[in-house]
Amino acid sequence: MTALTNHGIALTTLGASVDAHSNKLVSLHKTVERLCPPIHAANNVSEAVLAVRSATTALEQLALGEIAAKNETLRSRTAAYTAERKKMAGEMAAFRARCNEAESVARTQIQAKQDVIRKLVVERDKAREEMFKTKEELYAATRQLCPRCTRLLESQRQQSWQS
Repeated sequence: MTALTNHGIALTTLGASVDAHSNKLVSLHKTVERLCPPIHAANNVSEAVLAVRSATTALEQLALGEIAAKNETLRSRTAAYTAERKKMAGEMAAFRARCNEAESVARTQIQAKQDVIRKLVVERDKAREEMFKTKEELYAATRQLCPRCTRLLESQRQQSWQS
């Protein structure tokens, strides 16, 4: 079914193209008819040749005018495309600059967080060591600790001896 639809679309497009060419031929034929009456009215060959030359010149001028119009359209479209391309290049450069700035800010924030984490880890380790020393001093002075602290103290002593 899709192939038939595609064929239908292709035939419709072809028909439109044929119609466009047919319209151009009709227009050209009317132009030739408008320019050619002097040929039929010519009394001799030299007048007919002059009439054909003038008709040819008129057709050439018509074609040159059409070409000039198409060239002007092409120039304007090319200029619009170039302007749009430059505009998009500027927008992309601005976008890249914003992305680079955001990436730099993110890297700075990540670095600051990592520094804070390192600082907190160092402080935590210091606090653990101070707590361990305090508990050892308390144990040495009183020889009494709660069962949980005793187990913790003994396990930390074993770890410190092993390392």
